[in-house]
Amino acid sequence: MRHSALHGTRAALALVALISLGSVQRLDAQSLTPSGTPTLRVSTAVAGSAPTSVSVSTTTLAFTIGNGSALTLQAKLAAALPAGVTLEVSVTAPSGATSNGLVTMSTSYADLTSSIPKNKSGTLTITHRLSATSAAGAIAASSASLSFRLL
Repeated sequence: MRHSALHGTRAALALVALISLGSVQRLDAQSLTPSGTPTLRVSTAVAGSAPTSVSVSTTTLAFTIGNGSALTLQAKLAAALPAGVTLEVSVTAPSGATSNGLVTMSTSYADLTSSIPKNKSGTLTITHRLSATSAAGAIAASSASLSFRLL
């Protein structure tokens, strides 16, 4: 759970992304059901380079959208991450929708997909990528909570 910065200092960082369901903004017979709790640890770096980011794709998000208009899947962090730490999230897009790729998470909702068609259901794979700069220094293991919503 450590990485070496350029000058030989040691830093530790761990993030457990606890997936929680955010508010759903429409009443068109829709649902979101997240599963899994990924653990990400930045633990290596090449001398002279930033710590190596880590990615996991072990969680999913089941969804159902009923009648109505196409919807966008959004996510946000419940609280800001420590300085120098970045969490990016992407989801696979269902047919008829577009994934926005890796999106940097903050405490404001960000679009992960666009135009998920009505009368659609399925399960999306969620990818989490955690990065840290050498300037982040030693950080005790911490957790973060993500909220998802359809809008």
